Amino acid sequence: MNKIVTIRDAQSYFDLSLQLTGSIEGVFDVAGQIPVSTEPQPGTMINTGSITVIEQVTLNYYNTRRIIPATGLAMTQSGIPEGIGYWCVEEDFVVN
Repeated sequence: MNKIVTIRDAQSYFDLSLQLTGSIEGVFDVAGQIPVSTEPQPGTMINTGSITVIEQVTLNYYNTRRIIPATGLAMTQSGIPEGIGYWCVEEDFVVN
């Protein structure tokens, strides 16, 4: 069934693979639908017609709970990446 899905902010290829196939094993199938030279761009539309479901149980879990994986980098309004991979203890991340 052909369905159009719009990439959301902070979605990686692995997130899209989980959302569309139920497994990260589908990452190459998903990556074939969008340019792989950069990270997936929010707002880009993907036609899911040629993407094969790999794990129906996992896909059902995400769909019934309306979970849309988005584990990519979050950007602050200033355009500076934020998150565990970018914070420094006692500078950006203060331990009490």
